[in-house]
Amino acid sequence: MQGLTPPRTESLSPPLSLSQPSSGDSVISSGSDGSVSVVLGQGGCGRVSIVFNKDQRQLMVEKEPHDNHLRPRCLQILQHEVQVLKELHHPNIISVIHASSECGRWCDSMTLEYGGVDIASTTTPSTAHIVDLHTTEDKKQVLIQIAEALKYLHRNNKVHRDIKPQNILIDGQKQVRVCDFGEVIHFGPDSYDMSPAGTPEYCSPDLYTQAGWSPSSDMWSFGCVMYRALTGKDLFPELANKTQFPMTLFLEDGEGIEAVDFDNEDELLGWIDFTAQSRISENIADPQAKTLLLNLLSIDPGRRPPAGYVCAHPWFKTHQSRLADILP
Repeated sequence: MQGLTPPRTESLSPPLSLSQPSSGDSVISSGSDGSVSVVLGQGGCGRVSIVFNKDQRQLMVEKEPHDNHLRPRCLQILQHEVQVLKELHHPNIISVIHASSECGRWCDSMTLEYGGVDIASTTTPSTAHIVDLHTTEDKKQVLIQIAEALKYLHRNNKVHRDIKPQNILIDGQKQVRVCDFGEVIHFGPDSYDMSPAGTPEYCSPDLYTQAGWSPSSDMWSFGCVMYRALTGKDLFPELANKTQFPMTLFLEDGEGIEAVDFDNEDELLGWIDFTAQSRISENIADPQAKTLLLNLLSIDPGRRPPAGYVCAHPWFKTHQSRLADILP
């Protein structure tokens, strides 16, 4: 499927994000149709705004590419995301409402349904009150919806490649929607893709092991999100913005912070494997959740459970039985 090959990127930064802005980014404007928009922030390739349509009484999100030298690349990424989203229909995946074209060729803006705040914001003191995710059951409710979205995506032979808290939205009813599909690739029996994508601290090590992208890559990222949901901490914060060798990580030891150089993939893989196992063992008390995380965060992609297995995992059983009690 030629149309599902995203534009090649030179870095691992996300193209456009629906995550919440930092203070001072918001700019309010009014449209000729009476709509009101607020700029949420700037992504790697463009601007994200929240739009309220007064006539339709509808809250939406608009994504527009930068108007600079990056515009051609940004237009391609946006076009790819529109194409992918038009093929996907799932309650836990963001829906595209409208897309406009530049000169009838490239998509120059996209309107999406409003999905709420990203789950990274739910652990930030200034926004934690928006959606309460303090209990384990609340966290299970979020995580299983992400897993359901990934199960659907993978059954449709697609790999997201940038699963992280900032790309997972949740509304006031705790409905989860995965967003930012500009990095999606098609996956098939003969697929082998090593192109850079994702966010380093959530990205699977499959590029370092030469395994290439696969649905298992998304499951590694899901494991990192699950760890963050249960502990409030990133599993690999040291990897933020780290994409090239030689790589220097600032690691804690018993006496403070030490700068450690990694010259190649094998050295880094050893640290990733040891760190995942030790931090999960130390910080996750529930034995079922611990076992699931250790499997999800296996260096070997063949050992990671698929999304369908995760959805049926015993750790989610309590949550699922409670849902069955309240559903008609």
